[in-house]
Amino acid sequence: MFMDGANEKATLYVAPVPDNEPRILVLRSKKEPDVSILSTLKLVDKTLDEVVMNNYAAKEPIDVEARFTPEGQLKLNYKFQLNRCRDAVIAYRYARIFNAIQQDTVELLLDDMGIERKLMDIPKRGGESLSEGYERALRDMARIQNFFKVRLPNPLGEHRELKKNDYWSIQTLVKIIDEGMADIKVTNLSFVLLRDDIDKLREETDGESAMALAGDPKLNMLSILGVTDFPNIELILPRTKVEVTDLGDGTAKLDVSVLEKPFLRYREDKINTPEASWS
Repeated sequence: MFMDGANEKATLYVAPVPDNEPRILVLRSKKEPDVSILSTLKLVDKTLDEVVMNNYAAKEPIDVEARFTPEGQLKLNYKFQLNRCRDAVIAYRYARIFNAIQQDTVELLLDDMGIERKLMDIPKRGGESLSEGYERALRDMARIQNFFKVRLPNPLGEHRELKKNDYWSIQTLVKIIDEGMADIKVTNLSFVLLRDDIDKLREETDGESAMALAGDPKLNMLSILGVTDFPNIELILPRTKVEVTDLGDGTAKLDVSVLEKPFLRYREDKINTPEASWS
């Protein structure tokens, strides 16, 4: 079975090929060619009247069914299932093509073993699209996931909703990506340490000093849909005053007063990877 889009028509040729050979369709925005998705369709039914292919079994973020007739007609049915996107990167990819279908003309092409053959143009649907602000939030989440190598949940999934703190965390992390640092509002911090040499601890923290805190996800105060572990982020306190209190059980409480505006910054650690050699 071979689909050819020559002369702006979808034409079907029938040949003795395996029934289980899949066909890859491409949906691509004509306005923004980088906005595209692939969908793998498999043969589910064939008669003298039509050939039916779909991707239903794969549970992709878009259900697609294509019906071809010997007269060259192509009937295409699709339904977006954006809640199926496994993470923020996939959600952004499908959200972009979803908006493109609502607002612009989208091309449908066949990927014929690396050669793209145009089948048809799908005119804009004119339905309600995701807001510009929400699409921008998805884009930023995709950037954060790729940069920090931390998988973020799909915000379009069921029972998920971006809240005020999520948006603040997204904006802060994007600023760290773009500028290397982001200001943050902190006035006081308290810690409990396993220290019984209180006098020595008071001597170490006497006067004003700078502090850099990292290593614990709870210290960065950032959270996106429950994800808090963003590697290599440090909380920098340029000037602090520390008060030490003996709790009497082998621990000491440190109350840190922040005297100068703190910030979060990205620290790029050197990664020692194995070396390969020829023998």
